[in-house]
Amino acid sequence: MIRDQIPLRGHLTISLNNRVVQEVDNMVVDGGASWVANRMLDAPAADSPVDSMQVGSGTADPEVGDTGLTTLGTSTAITTVGVSSPDIGVQFSTTFLATVGSGAITEAGLFAGAAMIARTTFDVVNKGAADELAITWTIKISNGT
Repeated sequence: MIRDQIPLRGHLTISLNNRVVQEVDNMVVDGGASWVANRMLDAPAADSPVDSMQVGSGTADPEVGDTGLTTLGTSTAITTVGVSSPDIGVQFSTTFLATVGSGAITEAGLFAGAAMIARTTFDVVNKGAADELAITWTIKISNGT
């Protein structure tokens, strides 16, 4: 009997002023798994593409049922989308410019419209008012090979 499992896994690279300060894995939440299934069916619920990232100051561990950040700080639109390589996946990138938010950042979320796709928490990254924070978020689709 064949038993395929295709997990969705994510990974973030967080840079502050063009210097990588964190590399962290993330959880694809139930909403993200549902979003992928609906996209495969071309269902109306999946009309919103992955279009934004949010950062905040929450520290609660991610749960599969999460639908938003614990403590939202700010949001920004995705600026780059592409296929990741050598792993099969999709890569999203954005930059929180110097004019966008500041403070202690400890969580991030990936969104398609109002639907949370993935969430993670990490050690504090202190973004000053003059700092630029860049996040590259890769969602890997792997069948274990």
